Amino acid sequence: NYYSDLAIETCLTSRAVFHLPLRALEGFVNSLLTMMDASLQSPS
Repeated sequence: NYYSDLAIETCLTSRAVFHLPLRALEGFVNSLLTMMDASLQSPS
C-alpha cells in the first residue's frame, strides 16, 4: 500500500468532521501539506 492506514483514516475523519465531498477533501489535504511544506500529495 502506498498510503498508511493511519493516513487514510485521518483523511476520512477530516472528511466526516468538515462534511467534505471527496474532491474537496483532496484539495483540503493538499493545502495542508503545502502549508506544512511537505513534499507529499494526497490520495486522488
